[in-house]
Order: sequence, then structure tokens, then C-alpha cells
Amino acid sequence: MSPLELQRLVDGQVSHAQRAQWLQDLAPQDPQWRTLSLLLLEDQALAKEISGSPMTKILAPVSVESRDAPSDKSNLLSTSNSNSKDRKHLWSTLLACSALFIIGLYSGYLGRYLTTNPNPVSTQPATNSIAESNPSLKSLPYDSPLRVRVESPSAMPIEIPLVDAREIDPQWIIANNSLEIAKLNQQLKRRGYEMDAKPKIYSGALQDGRRFVVPVHDVSLKPFGL
Repeated sequence: MSPLELQRLVDGQVSHAQRAQWLQDLAPQDPQWRTLSLLLLEDQALAKEISGSPMTKILAPVSVESRDAPSDKSNLLSTSNSNSKDRKHLWSTLLACSALFIIGLYSGYLGRYLTTNPNPVSTQPATNSIAESNPSLKSLPYDSPLRVRVESPSAMPIEIPLVDAREIDPQWIIANNSLEIAKLNQQLKRRGYEMDAKPKIYSGALQDGRRFVVPVHDVSLKPFGL
């Protein structure tokens, strides 16, 4: 097996039949058995380290007032600033993440489009082509898209999937992200590099008043040990 196939095997990114075939192809004295064992032990150690990290609840119930009230924007700004300060100590314990994995799995709420966003990330109305192509999605209690398009001055527009916190626990997403971040950083360290990430949490509100949070990381790559 190639190093990439070994890593896919450890990460569980292959089917059961493919995994069985790869393992059967290894000779009893093949040195890759030792490499595979070390990778599995390392993965278990990282999972244990992540599970022992203190996790606090990110999303809390909020009382939604009329979205047309003039004080909504000021309340959202103050809430966002205080929440960002309170959560700095939590995110300082999380490991670095890659730019590719940043946008993949983030929690939020379903809504038509974003109307308020007190942070440097600019937003545009989302497209609901997925919802239109699937009639079963129209049975949701609100007419909402499944993705939100986010634009950044330094990157191409990216579509972020919206996840309803009542259906998927945000803590599960954060824990899964942390494990993937740790595994990626270990791979980089074996090649002499290290990621340095500065996490921030931005929050905002959808048009119907429901709130969302988006973790964003400023990621840089540097030689390991510097």
C-alpha cells in the first residue's frame, strides 16, 4: 500500500471490502504492518486527547424579538463581542486546522438568507436549488436554503452548509473537527511543518430571527519547531 492508502485505511475512508482486500494483500512479514500499527495507535492517542479536552456549549437558547426592531443590530453586536471574548479560552485548547477543512462542517440554522453579520465576512443570499430539486425538503416548517454563499476578499466564494442544531449536535461537529485537525497537524509534523491557526467565532442572525455561529480560522504554515 502507498502512504496515502495507509492513511485512508487508518482514517476509515475506504469500504469494508476494500479494507479487507488491502490487508489480505499484505505479507505476514511485511514492514507495513508495523507502520499501520503505529498509525492506529497514534490515531487512538489523538482521539483520547481530544475526548479529554473541556468542551462547553457553544449554542445557547436566545429570545428572538421582532426582526424589524431598530435595536436588533446593536443587541447582536454586543452579544457577538461578549460571546467571542468568553470563548477564547475554549478555542485556545483546540488544535490548528487546514484551510480546506475550515469551511466543511460548521453549525448554524436554516434560513432564507443572511441579513445581519457584524464581522468581516460578507454574505449574500443563498441559492435554494437543492431544496427545489427535492420535494421532500419543502415539508420543513420554514422555506429555507440548505447552503449559504460566503465571500472573502482573499478567496473565492464558498458555500457553507447550514446545519440545524436540533438535528445534529454542534458539539459532535466541533469534536470531529478537532480530531481531524490533530491528525492533519501530525501528518504535517512528520514532513517538517506545523500549522498555526488563530480561531475566531463570528455570530449573526437570519432574516427570521434565528441565530447562527461560524468558526473561522486564520491558518499559516511554518517549519516545525520555529
